Amino acid sequence: KEPKNDGIWLVSIENQKKKLLIKTHDVINFENTPSMSNAFHYFNHLLFSPDGKKFFFIHAWNDENGERFTRAFIYFIENAKFEKLLPNLHVSHCCWESNNTLIVTFGDYPNKTNYYRVNIYSKDLALIESNLLNKDGHPYINTNKNNIMITDTYPNRLSIQSLILSNSNKKSIKVISRFYHNHHLTGSYRCDLHPRLSYDSKLVSVDSSLKDVRSMCVIDISKFI
Repeated sequence: KEPKNDGIWLVSIENQKKKLLIKTHDVINFENTPSMSNAFHYFNHLLFSPDGKKFFFIHAWNDENGERFTRAFIYFIENAKFEKLLPNLHVSHCCWESNNTLIVTFGDYPNKTNYYRVNIYSKDLALIESNLLNKDGHPYINTNKNNIMITDTYPNRLSIQSLILSNSNKKSIKVISRFYHNHHLTGSYRCDLHPRLSYDSKLVSVDSSLKDVRSMCVIDISKFI
């Protein structure tokens, strides 16, 4: 449940060398809370900064009653240290906006989740105000064109997922496409859109369950940017 010899590894693709950077046990002992006792601990959503010098990760744990908790960290590779990024609220998804800032979705889940811009050094938080960004999603930004953010929603009561485009230069946030998601596809069969932009931000790829077949779709969004 809290291994001492496992955790987050740095692996070289070229020579297959690996190094244990963060032990699960060490993160658990950082600002330990009662809910962590005898819980099942794991990490997810690891994401390198654009300069490759640090990465975001989430420490998650399920307590003895099955309730899930999360908290977000930044690991600084050159200093070999980690710092807690956000208060102990439900942290879900993120993307790097620059080497210093992240866009994160977090809040008092399931009551409220919003998109925030957070500075990893000052820990300052800025709410991104929009009625389209007041629920969880999977944001993605190209740091070489960081005025464009693409994100999505989970299926609504009509089983519709929305694809959302934000353009900070134009101060616009809008739904640019919608997808039907069969309500029978739940749990490990669920298919989130997980949008990703091309390098020029003119194309977006999404994971789709259209016609109940899991596939990848590529959409030309150049007219929207």
